[in-house]
Amino acid sequence: MLLLALGFRLLFLLAMPRVLDTADAIHYVETAEHLAQGNIFGYDPKIPPLYPLLGACAHLVIADMEWACRMVSFFASILTVIPVFLLAKDLHGLGAARISALIVALWPWLADYACRVSTEATAVLFWFTALWLFTRGIRRGGWTLYASPFAYFGLALIRPEGLFIALCTAPAALLLTWEGKRPHLKRYLPFAGILLTLVVANTLYIRQF
Repeated sequence: MLLLALGFRLLFLLAMPRVLDTADAIHYVETAEHLAQGNIFGYDPKIPPLYPLLGACAHLVIADMEWACRMVSFFASILTVIPVFLLAKDLHGLGAARISALIVALWPWLADYACRVSTEATAVLFWFTALWLFTRGIRRGGWTLYASPFAYFGLALIRPEGLFIALCTAPAALLLTWEGKRPHLKRYLPFAGILLTLVVANTLYIRQF
């Protein structure tokens, strides 16, 4: 499925020439350039930093910053196959996981944004990764329970609405899984504690600008 996703996105990339067609794309490239130069205070604090930071890291091996950011989207879109497959397998079995992975591999919207300087592809990867880690952690415990708040926080650092998704995940899941009996309440506490600590620390950091 990963190879299929790679091939489908390569066809999109070759068939549809790309330009920086949005103001956001320009800001992401500019922010990535600041971060690549080590200037962590010289950019607009309203721009979520994680996608430009990943672009700055890709710039270590890709000379052109625009293409470095575009390749972050490209590979993030391909890797989305993995958490979608794992989530569907945990919830509905292997057959549903294969179908879900096939849909992700061939979904035109995902292929389109894989070829853009934009946050959508990376946000989708973090969102499904966070959701898989969270559902597995709440149901079974283990390391995924403690990794999930970091994935949700990463989503919040990619898209502004990611903060609301992160903060609403535990309350919504608690309501949906109550079913008249006591769920694994203790497993929600470390998730909420780690996530709130990260959000508060980030809020205090932003206030320094």
